[in-house]
Amino acid sequence: FASPKIAIPPLQALLENKHFEVISVVTQSPKEVGRGQNIAQTPVHQFAKLNKLIVHDENEIKKIEQHIRSEAKEQPDFLVVCAYGKILPLFLLEISRFGAINIHFSLLPKYRGASPIQEALLQGDDATGITFMEMNEELDAGDILLQESLIIENTDMADTLGEKLSRLSAKLLPRVLLDIAEGRANVLPQDQNRASFCRKIKKEDGLLNPEKETALEMFRKIRAYTPWPGTSVTLLEKRLKILYATPLLEQKISSNKWLTEGENLFLGTKQGCLVIHKIQPEGKREMTASEFIRGYRKLLS
Repeated sequence: FASPKIAIPPLQALLENKHFEVISVVTQSPKEVGRGQNIAQTPVHQFAKLNKLIVHDENEIKKIEQHIRSEAKEQPDFLVVCAYGKILPLFLLEISRFGAINIHFSLLPKYRGASPIQEALLQGDDATGITFMEMNEELDAGDILLQESLIIENTDMADTLGEKLSRLSAKLLPRVLLDIAEGRANVLPQDQNRASFCRKIKKEDGLLNPEKETALEMFRKIRAYTPWPGTSVTLLEKRLKILYATPLLEQKISSNKWLTEGENLFLGTKQGCLVIHKIQPEGKREMTASEFIRGYRKLLS
């Protein structure tokens, strides 16, 4: 059960491992995307079709149990979930011989919920990791099968960090499933008292407010919300997408004030300022700070 690109490496790891046979894939329904509102299948759906796998979408949820039992010729050994994006009903959690296994991109019980990668960046964490857990009816509250930590580099954005965690999960998933099947798994309960939660990200979360947010807070949002939903500010009713910036915590510029020094572009915040490196005016291409200064000098004056 999976939907976005981040879930493809662990799926591929099972396809390439001689001990496993993936009988089918369940993913979210096709959605309208882009300005043209074209209907697009999820990345996992596209990958599964390329690999000639049976694919079910979420609208078939009431029929899925029958389909899976038929495809497995009785009962599947495992149900594996990675960034599926939907809550599974109890009958599916109980359908497989060894249970439903979830790949979660945080060190549980920290950051249960829909956006653990983004939350780690928003909080300025130095490290994160992956957790393989047995699923139950509560959100990300099942027993832990294996955890592996990963250092967050200073240059990591949500997409690059997600790719690293995805590759790590792919490396470990076959081992986790084999340990369960062969009775070697060391299962540990979560400390429910230490649980923290993160919410589903909305498009408007990417709006930056230099008058109410510090340079550090805005920098963390840029990292967390790249590539989606992206971060932006408004200058004279024009939307400017901030693609990459770094904070200067001690620099004093009035909040929401733009300043240029040669080819350098600064934006004042509630505390400190942002050094803008890459920016994209609405409807235009991505450009460096120096290109933006040359092309939009009147806007900045």
